[in-house]
Amino acid sequence: MATKPKNISHAVFNNNPGNIKYSVDGKKLDYLKVLDKLGIKYSKGSEAADGGYFIKFESHEDGYKAAKTWWPTVRSWATYKGLTLDEALEKYSREGYSAKKLGIDLDGNKLLSDFTDEQLGDVMTSQIKMEDPKEYKILEEKGLLETPIPIKHILGGED
Repeated sequence: MATKPKNISHAVFNNNPGNIKYSVDGKKLDYLKVLDKLGIKYSKGSEAADGGYFIKFESHEDGYKAAKTWWPTVRSWATYKGLTLDEALEKYSREGYSAKKLGIDLDGNKLLSDFTDEQLGDVMTSQIKMEDPKEYKILEEKGLLETPIPIKHILGGED
């Protein structure tokens, strides 16, 4: 684990545009098992101000792939199951996000389970744009935002 310089965001330092956590309260998070299954390499990243540590990915591409698969993966987990999009966003961001705040054209009162994988992947892209414009610009400059990520294929379904 390396120490993040003060002049760089966690997302940029960790190649982690979704600011996905590695651990909280000393416990590794279950999403790491998903990353293992996907073959995405990672390590323990910088310490989060609100506790725990972020995941550090080897590349921005790996970090973006992990971010895009976040919502399609966790929507069925106990933490988010049965929640509306806005409820899930608020829980994820500690009440910092909603569909309206992100400027996305989705009904925040609909259940997460009502959205397609692609729509949920786009929700994370909107989160990245709002949370860290510098990281969003890096992804844009690398052409990663234009490259469709076949989420169902990644998660073991069909494209």
